[in-house]
Amino acid sequence: MSESEVLITHDDNVYNVRVTGRVNVQNTVPLNQLADYIVQENIAPEQIVVDLVECTGMDSGFMGTLAKLGRRAKEKDFEMSVVNASPANLRLLQGLGVHKLLTFRYENSKENKHEKQWKDNSEKSEKYKLAKTLYDSHEIIHDLNPDDEVFTKIKELMKDDWENIQKDENPKDGCNTD
Repeated sequence: MSESEVLITHDDNVYNVRVTGRVNVQNTVPLNQLADYIVQENIAPEQIVVDLVECTGMDSGFMGTLAKLGRRAKEKDFEMSVVNASPANLRLLQGLGVHKLLTFRYENSKENKHEKQWKDNSEKSEKYKLAKTLYDSHEIIHDLNPDDEVFTKIKELMKDDWENIQKDENPKDGCNTD
């Protein structure tokens, strides 16, 4: 197992996500793509469940992506749950206001009926997908904390990086972020 992973499965209109290790924005790309897919395909899953029982820590990129999924859940009226968050991870999510968009609960992860279906989506993404994920996640955190000057500046820097990478990756017609 790598240092951190994000594993996703889909069954019966429910997405189950397991996070292991100290997750960072590089592992977050599949979750960001899921949030975009929900909008692009105009779907509303019954629920998305993110299991943090094996998550030892997270960066702001991951927390912003959880916020993005939480926002999609509110827009599409489906349940977005985080299960088994440690006290430390819960404090991190509360510190950035992400908890406002999520439901929290605790359950026995060993009994998860989707255990056999986990799909490893932790491969490294292209630079522009990573930059877009970083920007999207920090934009949502900024929206939750609009008066925070630090996140305003971080969001601006992330946007500049993403736009520059778009130009570098595909100078003729822009960048396809799908």
